[in-house]
Amino acid sequence: MPSSERRRYPRICEAISCQISLGPEVLAARTKNLSCGGLLCELPQPIVPMTKLEVLLHIPTAPSPGGRNHWIRCVGVVVRQERQASAGGQPSYLIAIYFSDIQQDDRRRIAEFILQSMLSYDRRRS
Repeated sequence: MPSSERRRYPRICEAISCQISLGPEVLAARTKNLSCGGLLCELPQPIVPMTKLEVLLHIPTAPSPGGRNHWIRCVGVVVRQERQASAGGQPSYLIAIYFSDIQQDDRRRIAEFILQSMLSYDRRRS
């Protein structure tokens, strides 16, 4: 059966702290959604598609003895931007970023976080 879904990785809607670095400029943001292949975040300024940037992503871990949060640093490329209307008159921009250079261990950490989030969501619903 053909599927219209083109994404390679599952995506979750989670607000995760991140920083987007454009050379010397660092923008603080929160993700709107996240996958092992990239993220969507909202920023106060546009970033032109195909811009290469650095992403610092905060991945929380489940509370456990010795558990700690992970910071993942990777390179991404803006693949889409969309201007959002705002009630206060100041626009914001949804920025979709593809992870173009990420360590396999970091991709695995994101995958584990996504799986934990999905399982947690299923438990809350049942």
